Amino acid sequence: MSFAQQILLGWIILASFGCSNKNTTSSSPDFEPAIFEKTLCFGPCPAFFFELHPDGHCDLTITRPFLEGKLNHLEPGQYFAEMSDAKTWNDALHAALELTGYHDLDEVYDNEHITDLPSTKTTIQGKSIINRYKGPDLDRLYDVLDKGMESLNWQPIETK
Repeated sequence: MSFAQQILLGWIILASFGCSNKNTTSSSPDFEPAIFEKTLCFGPCPAFFFELHPDGHCDLTITRPFLEGKLNHLEPGQYFAEMSDAKTWNDALHAALELTGYHDLDEVYDNEHITDLPSTKTTIQGKSIINRYKGPDLDRLYDVLDKGMESLNWQPIETK
């Protein structure tokens, strides 16, 4: 199966793996941890920080809400969810990492003289990339991360 087919299969499966309200058990496989962040811009772009922990627990902080898509109903604030299918997540993420050549990329793609662009930051398998200006095409990786976030049943965290 080609990498493109693996990614497509991963997207299809990701759409179905959803959320579990149960804690994961020690016998379940670990999730590949990931951090995915989009920073503010001067326009209406969404800004958020998503983190998936090895036990499947996910945190989402929304600074500026999503204008479209499955997360557009969430207001700015903090949320949590539980991912329930480590194998599907890991397979889709690994295929996207390989397809994009993630580990061979530079850590920063930026131009400090251009200020009205949001950054997309990822940290996966100990590698961090800031992609803000003239960076690599990481859309396949971002799609896997987006689909993972969209598949979850986000619950607000009450803060005072």
